[in-house]
Amino acid sequence: MIKQNKRDKIIEAALQIFLKEGYERATMQGIASAAGVGKGTTYEYFPSKEALFNDVVREGFDYLITELAVALEQEGTIQEKVERMYLRHLTIFQTETQFRDLMLNDMGKIPEETQLWLIAQQSEFVLKLKGILEDGIKIGELRPIHTRVAANTITHGLKMIYYYQGEEHESIEELVKEQVAMLFNGMNQI
Repeated sequence: MIKQNKRDKIIEAALQIFLKEGYERATMQGIASAAGVGKGTTYEYFPSKEALFNDVVREGFDYLITELAVALEQEGTIQEKVERMYLRHLTIFQTETQFRDLMLNDMGKIPEETQLWLIAQQSEFVLKLKGILEDGIKIGELRPIHTRVAANTITHGLKMIYYYQGEEHESIEELVKEQVAMLFNGMNQI
């Protein structure tokens, strides 16, 4: 248990340092100091800065994917499930700002191993969503569509909130609902 607590402190300190200094400028010594542990202790848990960064990204992404999957698994129509997933993503985007900022700022610096892992996780999620869309076709909720293309479109549509330049009177929650409605206008049964 004590080792897990130290590991968690190192992960949290690493997140702070990566955010403050960026991946390139962050050092294991700085992370160890911020965690209140010795540099050697940091290396007991993580053999390199790259390994530590990998774990920070993986823990955050695992949390995100789990939360989105839970939103999809709840009862409702396919459109309600996707809307719930988009709104959950929005909430995480608005509340988990440290992880969001890390992903947006250091995404190009993520080591290849982690990039490949992220791609695999995204592919697995797309397959899960594809299955949900196929179920929607079977029950007549959606017209016949290319479910893999639709699942990828929905998944990549989550990124809209990162870049959308809203107007003063617009609510991001309403914009997310509008986005999902537009997606489903192209997939609904005619």
